[in-house]
Amino acid sequence: MSERSNGQENVAWAEKPVTLRGKAVFAGILAVTGLVTGALLYYVLTRPQDSMAEVEATPASPSEQSVEEEVVVEYPPLAVLPQVSFPPDSPYSLEKAELGEMLYFDGRMSADTSL
Repeated sequence: MSERSNGQENVAWAEKPVTLRGKAVFAGILAVTGLVTGALLYYVLTRPQDSMAEVEATPASPSEQSVEEEVVVEYPPLAVLPQVSFPPDSPYSLEKAELGEMLYFDGRMSADTSL
């Protein structure tokens, strides 16, 4: 599997000798993986158990059941937009507004012609 190219030998990855640096990198990755796994196991095994399982297991009597009420949130009215200013050399006209509306809703102007 070895070939010569430009005076250097190309060796397959599996055929390369294992160096001390390679062993150190592998040991470091293995150590970090072990630490992360250990921390996750510690967290899972030592956290307090949820008490919701007990609450869900016991049915509530009809007098204890709560009725969910619909929450209505009232928002303040929207602010009034400022008046649009038009440049003096290009005043507003109905023709320009119709052209703008026509171009805005023209499907050929959208990337996927969906509009």
